[in-house]
Amino acid sequence: MDIGFKNLHEMIRVGDLANILGTPEGKIHRKLTKLSFEILENPFQAFIYGHTNFSFHLAVQHRFPLII
Repeated sequence: MDIGFKNLHEMIRVGDLANILGTPEGKIHRKLTKLSFEILENPFQAFIYGHTNFSFHLAVQHRFPLII
């Protein structure tokens, strides 16, 4: 197991922290990555947009009043 992922799980277990792990659907992510590469010439752009918007999606879904 990757040491970073192991550390994350240990931090959650010991620190009693809430954690939300978002994983995109593989088929959709592959399509978006391919389109990003073909149109924008940057296959990483789909990840950047998803990473940026995931917190806002969760805030709306769980009615968080503030995001910092």
